[in-house]
Amino acid sequence: MKRLLFLLFALTFSLHSIAQSFKDGRNTPACAACEQLFKSKPKEVQFGIKVNPDGTIVFLTNNIDWFNKLFTAPGDALTADLVRKSQYNCDKPLPARALPKGEFLTPLYLSQLRSKIKKFNGGQIAIELGKLPAHLQKEELEGNLVVIKNGVICHYTNFVNIERSLWELLPMGLYADSLMNRKISGSVYARKLQFTIPFPKNKSVYNAADLKPLYDSLQLAGNHITQMDIRAYASVEGSTELNYKLQENRAASIIKALEQYQVSKIPGTITTAENWVEFLRDIKGTAFENLTPLSQPEIKNRLLDKTLQAQLEPILKEHRKAVITIYINRNNDLESLTDEALISRFTKAMEGKDTKTASAVQREVFDRAADKRLPGNYLDKLEIPRTKENLFLLNNRETYRYQLNPTNEQGIIEKLEELLKLDPTDKRVLYNICSLTFNVWKNDSGYIASGDFLQEINELEKLGIPSPLVKRMLINYHIVYSEQTYRKFNYAAKDASVGYILDNYENLQLTDEETLALAKYLAYYSLRNDAIDLLQERVKKIDVNEEMLFYYINLHLFTPEIFKVPDLRTVVLNAISINRPRFCKFFNSIGNGGASFQLLDAEALWGLYCEYCR
Repeated sequence: MKRLLFLLFALTFSLHSIAQSFKDGRNTPACAACEQLFKSKPKEVQFGIKVNPDGTIVFLTNNIDWFNKLFTAPGDALTADLVRKSQYNCDKPLPARALPKGEFLTPLYLSQLRSKIKKFNGGQIAIELGKLPAHLQKEELEGNLVVIKNGVICHYTNFVNIERSLWELLPMGLYADSLMNRKISGSVYARKLQFTIPFPKNKSVYNAADLKPLYDSLQLAGNHITQMDIRAYASVEGSTELNYKLQENRAASIIKALEQYQVSKIPGTITTAENWVEFLRDIKGTAFENLTPLSQPEIKNRLLDKTLQAQLEPILKEHRKAVITIYINRNNDLESLTDEALISRFTKAMEGKDTKTASAVQREVFDRAADKRLPGNYLDKLEIPRTKENLFLLNNRETYRYQLNPTNEQGIIEKLEELLKLDPTDKRVLYNICSLTFNVWKNDSGYIASGDFLQEINELEKLGIPSPLVKRMLINYHIVYSEQTYRKFNYAAKDASVGYILDNYENLQLTDEETLALAKYLAYYSLRNDAIDLLQERVKKIDVNEEMLFYYINLHLFTPEIFKVPDLRTVVLNAISINRPRFCKFFNSIGNGGASFQLLDAEALWGLYCEYCR
């Protein structure tokens, strides 16, 4: 046992001795050339340190040419500083920032680095730097990059993880009897509506008059709810637990009220939260603004004062409400028919050349198949002669088939191209072909000639497809094309496509999900500030999409000092109110799904973490 302890001590001493043998040379003439190289590094070049589950520690970069520019002399070396999350303890002062922050691995010099290079497609490389020491194997760790030149540490960096996404194209929908969209959860809808319903204090029963606009929208248009998402808000005074329970009851009462208007149950989600966003916004410029810098528990404690609570009631009463988002399709008079009767109704409609009724029957069969009340192949029982007059119905059928099984784009495209022979100018069929082509093209760059495809998209507007839909396709074209040129290291062409997107996205009415997809795309190409600009107005709204809210915070983690700014603090408090565990997960290690626990070096984040997460 003594020998084992001695070996562990010796290993730890050896690691620290290595660190101590290299002085911090950053901001000295000895490191000027190295720092300039990092400053001039193309934004497309990325690198990192990864701690693998098997204990190997690996350096990664996506550009071997940049690596060869950085490491040129025999004395150039690379290592990793292994930092433990356990170093950050809310009951102790923040750890010192001197190097090493943790423990250095034995550095590898140029000849060793070159001998260990593993090359992958696209210029990517990986170099194993060493194994995790035994005494660190049960620790939650992160590896920081250490570059040694001229016998001193010339570059040191830790990493912040951010979700980047390239292939989330803006939804384009497909034409059947109308343009069909698909929600992320899978439900298909034609329109989306949003309403706000106020609630009295301590009551879970809504005022019927407040639901009337929603009722009217559904009844007048003859709509059917396919999904409903409710975000219920309590004002900030009182017990958080009781507030959440009250909001759950409020949401349940709304669902019960709406389900009486249709046969099927309404699937959806319920999110409950305290309304900190509007509270902190609405007390600005009032006599209560002195509450703003206080923590949430401190504000709640102040609001135990009945006099203060009464003074604030005109503000607080506006914060008790539910924001309802409903996804709807058109109703028809066919819901009561049996499955067999639908076939008879369709046959009769075809004999009478009643395309409107035939289309309604198709949609009803599709809705039942989507709800698993009918098998997907039931659509085939609705027989349609293959003529130009029936092209509308034939296109419907292929569109519904794809919506029920959205995987075989190539097969559906071939069927639509056959239908196009009946009328080469049919705008719905042409639109659907273009929409489906994206999913094939993005996975197979040689599938089509990009120039020809661009021309086909531009032709759609001349055929009568609404301009916003064509614009959406053009942005998707440049999303795909930018990646294809990026893979070929044609950064100029990539930048041109990204520039087109930045110049044109404001012309579109984007949903929260679509805006988020675009922000992730911009972050993929290191345009973090543009991604922030895209999101910053939306995240100030109470009904902001949760994914967008957390992504916006993630983007700001690269500049943690900004969390001292009151407006960003308000955004953070909203995120904590909606999903505290998710906020706290930011401070897990990168390998454990977090952004980085080393963010806690920033006092503002350290304070938030110790208040809400420990």
